[in-house]
Amino acid sequence: MIQSTQIKSLHIKMGVEEARAALRSEFPKLDAEDFKNAAGNRDALAKTVAEKMGISEADAKAKIDEIFAANQ
Repeated sequence: MIQSTQIKSLHIKMGVEEARAALRSEFPKLDAEDFKNAAGNRDALAKTVAEKMGISEADAKAKIDEIFAANQ
């Protein structure tokens, strides 16, 4: 499981825009404000993804983890 600090470090490795692009490709309903509000917090991002995409938070977290694992 990826934690918030890991998301921040992956953002640095991937670049913030690359990370956002990878997430937006999977979750097209996310916008800049969603990323700003999440502020690198995986749980906050997963909650937003779940609400906007109509999936469970557990599914959102799993998909976020998959995206970052694929882009390491």
